[in-house]
Amino acid sequence: MPHRTKGSRRRPAGGHGLQRLPGPPDLARVVPRLAPEALHRVIRRAGLEGSLDLVEAATGEQLAAVLDLDLWDAPQPGRDDAFDADRFCEWLEALVDRDAASAARFVARLDPSLVVMGLSRFVRVLDPGVLEPTAPSDDEPGEGVIFVPDGLTAQVGGYLVQARREDGWDAIVSLLVELAAEDVECFHEVLRGCRRQSDGEREQDGLDDLLDAGEQILHEVAVGRDDRRTGRGFSTSADARAFLALARRPRTSGRAAGPAPLDAWVGGTLAETGGLQRLMEYLLERHPDVCLARGEELAFLANTLVAGCPLLSRPFTPRHAAEAVQATCALGLLRQPLPPGIDYLVEHDLVGVFADGWAALHREVSLFVAERLRATLRRVRADDADTLDGLRALRRSLDTHLAAGTPWRAQDDLDVLAGLDTLAWHGLLGLMGECPVIPEAVTAIVERRAGRVDPDAFAFIATNADIEAVRAFMARLPGLLAG
Repeated sequence: MPHRTKGSRRRPAGGHGLQRLPGPPDLARVVPRLAPEALHRVIRRAGLEGSLDLVEAATGEQLAAVLDLDLWDAPQPGRDDAFDADRFCEWLEALVDRDAASAARFVARLDPSLVVMGLSRFVRVLDPGVLEPTAPSDDEPGEGVIFVPDGLTAQVGGYLVQARREDGWDAIVSLLVELAAEDVECFHEVLRGCRRQSDGEREQDGLDDLLDAGEQILHEVAVGRDDRRTGRGFSTSADARAFLALARRPRTSGRAAGPAPLDAWVGGTLAETGGLQRLMEYLLERHPDVCLARGEELAFLANTLVAGCPLLSRPFTPRHAAEAVQATCALGLLRQPLPPGIDYLVEHDLVGVFADGWAALHREVSLFVAERLRATLRRVRADDADTLDGLRALRRSLDTHLAAGTPWRAQDDLDVLAGLDTLAWHGLLGLMGECPVIPEAVTAIVERRAGRVDPDAFAFIATNADIEAVRAFMARLPGLLAG
């Protein structure tokens, strides 16, 4: 099996100081050369308060890319990213606490739609005229005040600003006051946009299914973000999920291998002898331009996993995504009609090889494990009613999701098995995943190894030996669940 790796969780935004950051004279020269992803990692590691000099030295393009990363997060791994209004407020408070005037200049550099969307989550903006009584006329009697503000309010630059939420209020008011003084045009553009977001709900007439103002601006900002990230080579969550779903379907066209046999190929153990690495090394030596293209394909595939697939119910890290892609491609090479020659990747792209491996993982691991588990459950007995109910619910869930070809959606119902055998339950969680892996629990069971099992350790599936380990585990499962 490949070397074992540990699962990793997302680190908190702050709490880790850097030992040394470039001094102010160097920032204007160094920061614009940084990739936005690198700049974002520095901000996350050092915290916003410790990174403001870097932020101020960044270009507008860098800032847009950094905020595309920092202000959006998927509620679940592999799902569409959602705008994080609380994180937006953290940015405003950190900037204003440092210097309100520079915070206003920072905001003026951003996409106004993003600023409007962020601010409108915290404030309403109204014209002061709504507070004025109307004069009587021959046709209409006069009215008193037609709107009474409730809660925190402030008048800034001719607009009435009212808090929707109290958090961030002081920072927002200070920012708007400075923005009105620093950049009048930007101030009015932002406040007018917020005013449009402050209208009441549209009357429902059943004739149209239109987005309201808040949904519309969120859609527009999200589309702009997706376009920018696509231009930088990242996949959107929707595109990534669609690609991975399509890749699970076996390809029907056979492909012949190149004429030169790979000297390390012995009985289907290409991946175990470092076959993918050998093929890439050959390209680097003989066809460097093709090697560059294959490297870009590997990056695309890793980005696709990060955007569209969970790993053990957590988001993929870039490192784990790269390892998963390499393992899946190695398995894909083992599923070619004929043993690949050393020059196989000259004419064959790695996207297709990955698809062959991804389809094999789906067919030979996820579906195989779920089908064998369903058959095993018919013979499992339990003494208490709660366990019996849980087993019945799991069987129904497996029936439903196997029919749809998505066995990982039955994972939540596996919990009933934890009471029968904890190691077996933990192993099944990994094997039935959308990206199946071999948890250390599976290895311990197959090898009949006693002792502590690391619940975070797992291996990506890359070889025929890995597939055989999965089959051996499933062969032992009935005895494990029988007690």
